Amino acid sequence: EKLIIYLIGTTFLTHHICIWMDTMDKRDKRKKRVFQLGILLLLGTILCLKYRNFFFGNVSKLAMVLHIDWSYQDQLIFLPIGISFYTLSAIGYMADVYWGKVKAEYSLVKTALFLGFFPQIMEGPIARYSDVADTLYTGKSLEYRNVVDGYVRIFWGLFKKMVIADRMALMVNQVFDHYADYHGAVILAAAIGYVIQLYMEFSGCMDIIIGSGKLFGICLPENFRQPFCAKNPSEFWRRWHITLGAWFKAYIFYPVSVSGLVKKWNQYGRKHCGKHITRLVTSAIALFPVWVANGVWHGAQWNYIFYGMYYFVLIMLGIAVEPVRD
Repeated sequence: EKLIIYLIGTTFLTHHICIWMDTMDKRDKRKKRVFQLGILLLLGTILCLKYRNFFFGNVSKLAMVLHIDWSYQDQLIFLPIGISFYTLSAIGYMADVYWGKVKAEYSLVKTALFLGFFPQIMEGPIARYSDVADTLYTGKSLEYRNVVDGYVRIFWGLFKKMVIADRMALMVNQVFDHYADYHGAVILAAAIGYVIQLYMEFSGCMDIIIGSGKLFGICLPENFRQPFCAKNPSEFWRRWHITLGAWFKAYIFYPVSVSGLVKKWNQYGRKHCGKHITRLVTSAIALFPVWVANGVWHGAQWNYIFYGMYYFVLIMLGIAVEPVRD
């Protein structure tokens, strides 16, 4: 129960930082510093809670290799439920206010409702303020159509989660926990089953969450759109965990794409390297932090970082062979 203080703190911080920026002129240099302060406090909190053991644990291992007398013991840290989701929503809202895309909300209750709307607090989707503000604050009374559509979506999500994902997990866990007892074909079937289980569990939860919002007339953004029908890795990530990809695109990819470094490279590349190589390097510069962040966001372990780099390499290979493929 004490961990809800982090959500309350994030809400107060985001609310007052956005109002502070809203009162400043666009040309006021202090506005950028206020924005940076807000981002630093939000990221500092989640880094301290979620990634402290990972960071200091790796520093400790490096110190051991270098024969430096310093060690770190992992600390027991209770992670607040939903911190990864509401922190990204808060940062996105703060950035939109800073860029002038939305006006700051002066009602603390409405800011709290946006960041702490109960169905999405644990699993997402990661809603942008402009996506949900209209329906979230309207306060519609219950309507027959919304109740029917909401319950249909909820029951469909429960079917995917409880009937398919949970049953599939029995087979997957049995094979993965005792893989030495099975042949390759069975392990391959379990690997495919795990993908089905993961998709049905995650998308089923999204159906429950979106259906819960629909009951109240609140339209939450979709998070899946037939991802296994994608033609390439880039398209897959435009269909899988859509709101996370959209967040990275809006708040990491685009800012890096228009940064001074990329502009200088584009000027140099067009003169000396050709259009395709210039685009390839520009994409690499903008996509690398996106996929590092994607991996780190999923978990404080090296396997998640390698997972992000795996998709980064696949997407870059897709861009590299575009001329031949086309």
